Order: sequence, then C-alpha cells, then structure tokens
Amino acid sequence: MGENVSIREASFSEIRARAVSRAIDGVRPLVAGRIEGGAPKTVLRSVVEHSHRPEVSRHIEDIVLARPARIEDYPLADELPAHFRRQKAFDPVFTYRLRDVVVSPASGLVWLEDEGLAFLESVGSLYRLLGWERSLWQTRLVPVDGPEVAVALSSTGYYHWLLEVVPSYLHSTRSLTTPAVTILPHRRLGATENLLDHAGVPTSRRFESQRPVRVKHLTLTGIPGISGFIGRSEVDVLREWHRPSSVDGSADLHVYLSRRRAAKRSMGNEQELEETLAQRGFRIVYAEDLTLLEQADLFSRARVVVAPHGAGLSNLVWRRGPCHVLEVFPADFHNDCFARLSVMLGFTYEHISCNRDDHSAGVVHIPSVTSRLSEIGL
Repeated sequence: MGENVSIREASFSEIRARAVSRAIDGVRPLVAGRIEGGAPKTVLRSVVEHSHRPEVSRHIEDIVLARPARIEDYPLADELPAHFRRQKAFDPVFTYRLRDVVVSPASGLVWLEDEGLAFLESVGSLYRLLGWERSLWQTRLVPVDGPEVAVALSSTGYYHWLLEVVPSYLHSTRSLTTPAVTILPHRRLGATENLLDHAGVPTSRRFESQRPVRVKHLTLTGIPGISGFIGRSEVDVLREWHRPSSVDGSADLHVYLSRRRAAKRSMGNEQELEETLAQRGFRIVYAEDLTLLEQADLFSRARVVVAPHGAGLSNLVWRRGPCHVLEVFPADFHNDCFARLSVMLGFTYEHISCNRDDHSAGVVHIPSVTSRLSEIGL
C-alpha cells in the first residue's frame, strides 16, 4: 500500500513538473517578446556528424581537420588516489567556415537562426551552457559592421578561457586567409586585451556587443566537450603564440601563488603561510596584479610552484623546463585538473589538503608544507 502511494506521488510530481515547464515555455514569449534570433531548440554535438543534413550543410563553407582523435595519458604517481584520472580519449577537432550564423559574444555559442540548431562544439562542455538563455533572449540581434569574416573570443573563468577558449581562437585566426573581426562580449577578462594586443589585432577589428551577433562568415575551431581535460595540442597552440623571455629552464624561481585576496577558497592562515615561504626565498605572487604576458613570463621561470587550488595554476603551461608543483586543496575538496596538467608537462606533482575551518576554505598545516619542501632540498 505504502509503495503504491509512493509511486502515485512520484507520478503526480512528474506530471506537475512537466506542466510547470510547459507553462513557462508558453509565458516566456509573452514576456520576452518576439525573438528575432530564434533561440535554438536543439544542440548538435558535432557539426561533422550532421553535415549531411540540408538545413546544416547550407551553412557550411568548409571543414578542415584541426587535430586528430587521440588518447592522452597522464602519468600520475601510483600513490595518488584513484579519483586522480590517468587517461582520456579526445574526439577529433575540426575548424569550420560557416555562413549566416548567430554567435553569442558572452558564451561563444553559435547557432542557426532559422533552423533553431546550436553547435555544442562552439562552447565545448554542456556545463558552460548553464544560464545561456540570458545571452539569447534579446529583442533583436546586432549585425557585425565591417569585414564579413569574423571569429569569436568569448569570456569565462580564467582556467577555461586560457586552456580551452584561447587555443580555439588562436587556431581559428591562424587558419584565416583574410583579416577578421574579433567578436567580444561587453564584460570580459582583463587578459583579453593583452591577448589581442600581443596577437596584433587592431582596435578597428574588435567588435564588442552585449547582444548576439549575426555573422555572414564565421570561422570556428571546436572546443573539446570534456571540460577540464587539457590535451597537449592545446598547450602547443599557446606556446606557439607566445614564447616567454625565459624558456631554457635555467631559471630557478620559487613561486607561491596566493589566493588571499580571492572571494572564495582562501585559507584561514594563508598570510602565515606566505610569511613562512617568503623566509625560505619564495616570491609571493598575486596573479590579479599581473597581465597575461607578465604571468606567462613569471611562470616560465618557476622551478617550484606552491599554490592553493585555483585558476592561476593554469599558467603552468608557460614553463618548459623542470618544475615541482605542490598544490594545496581546501578541506574536503579535490580536483585533479592541475595534477594532470603538471604530469603531462613533465613536472613532478604532489598535493596536501587543508584541515577544516568554520571561517575559511580550511587551514593548512604549515609544518607539513615546509617538510615537503625540505624533501626536495628547499
């Protein structure tokens, strides 16, 4: 009896949820007005897989293989736990030349206006689509002014921007045969201008918009749909774009990358840790004080890096010589992205976890940190 009631309650709950969803879908157009952009109804995982469909093929001018499928091995130490993943398969990545499409400057999402089809490869992981409707429900679209050829450089957190969005953008621009307009969101990372200046993109070829943009000809290199897994090819694209002043591995800089000014994941005793490491010859670095190129040049000289888990560790890609990485995790938190990045680059890697603290992301046991450093001669 009780089991039947539970089933009926679950069924009623599902029916109610569907009814609410349909009601929202019905009311939304009344609130938002007519959407000229035609918010996409379907997301296509791969343009290549659907390129035979007439409604897709008429928007494709060319498809070029950018990177073949591959399996990336991450040779992590045996003593690291199983949730530190050691292998990942990557699908092939293609560069597309598309025509008559719409792009969201904020998310980078590309879709077909009349067909209501969005291209997942333009954003990579589905996780990055959370909240995407804010970019789509607009009263009208703004056409791109100037050259008909365009590429998009969207904005997101620094880790995903540097290691996923930027390699895609650089590969797209490298494949162009004519100058292109770079489409930019109104709100973007400060590193964006540093990137464009260094890439030689004049302000006359930067188009900023808060709204989705219709583009006659768009070049798009797909972003792998496995957010957080970085392949060697993405690193190579970045290193080809910028070669820091110190790349021979002879520098011997010891860096502590601080999160003390961060709004989240800062440690309760981080100032004490900074003072301890400074006494041992470490340079205390706040990444937010540095430009993109300054971060690249600094990390290219880093022989030892100690840092709480955070996006600033993405800059490890600029180091070409040997490096030892000690990552400090908040209490009850682990993320293996920088462990995988470190060993892929040939670095030695270890981590330590904070103890719980009611007022911060945790308190690190400083003698444990100094003991680890003593083991490597520091």
